[in-house]
Amino acid sequence: SYGFDWQVNQAALVNSLFTNLGNSVPNLNAVGFYTQPQLQALYVGTPMIARDPGAGTFTVTIAVEQSTDLVTLTPLPMTLPEIFLNAAGELEFEFTAPDNAAFYLIRSK
Repeated sequence: SYGFDWQVNQAALVNSLFTNLGNSVPNLNAVGFYTQPQLQALYVGTPMIARDPGAGTFTVTIAVEQSTDLVTLTPLPMTLPEIFLNAAGELEFEFTAPDNAAFYLIRSK
């Protein structure tokens, strides 16, 4: 109802929205906002990034599960030194699989 246009900087409308929230600010769910755990529970197909507001640091948590039948999934343990950064700065996980066929599910948390 405010007429937000996501392609335009509308700082005045944002300020007006938060001013009119009044006592609702601690519970932004009441006006359509979601908490971090609620967003993470949506399970989207891309990694969710959590920010520690005190430290200003970000965390991406990734879990890998394995299955030979696509029915039963078990955690694939990841430990050092199998996890490392390559020359391009990308995270890599190197492991062996004893099964002839295996399926892997990668989840972000």
